[in-house]
Amino acid sequence: MCRFNKIAIYTLGFSTDWFLEGLVRALEVVFGVSVSHKGQIPMPSAAWDNQRGQYLAETVLEQLVPLRKSSSEVLIAITKEDLYARGLNFVFGIASAIAGCCLVSTARLVNSFYGLPEDEGLFLERLVKESVHEIGHVLGLSHCDNPECVMYFSNSIVDTDRKGMDFCPRCRSLVNAAICP
Repeated sequence: MCRFNKIAIYTLGFSTDWFLEGLVRALEVVFGVSVSHKGQIPMPSAAWDNQRGQYLAETVLEQLVPLRKSSSEVLIAITKEDLYARGLNFVFGIASAIAGCCLVSTARLVNSFYGLPEDEGLFLERLVKESVHEIGHVLGLSHCDNPECVMYFSNSIVDTDRKGMDFCPRCRSLVNAAICP
């Protein structure tokens, strides 16, 4: 039974950037639903961990829940800040199927984080992969053991670069069942 028919994007801590238009278009193609940028919201200061120099992803995610306008909407927030989750050094993103929300950080998707020259095309590809992956979790998918599927777990940027931008056939059938175009 289908549950979702639109995706809302918020930016956390910055207003807009060159990559948002490309992300909107890519998500529309992958999911076949309306995708719109809803605006900018501040990064919640309560999520900041001064010792780590990172934001706790779960705390940020909790702040997103009230922004979700309807149960048929998937909410995704994009931040440039570095995120971590309890028990992990960092996360590219985090999601809650129950809350219908997810969060993606671009901090470790840029080449400069690894001391390499910037590559806008590669950055956008990474952002799309991680966004599609987290939205997949919102739709109820778990990690996939197919290393080419976008739902494959990324332990490092190498894993993100290696996996594809779309779902394997098994995961695609689950997405199609959850989306109402």
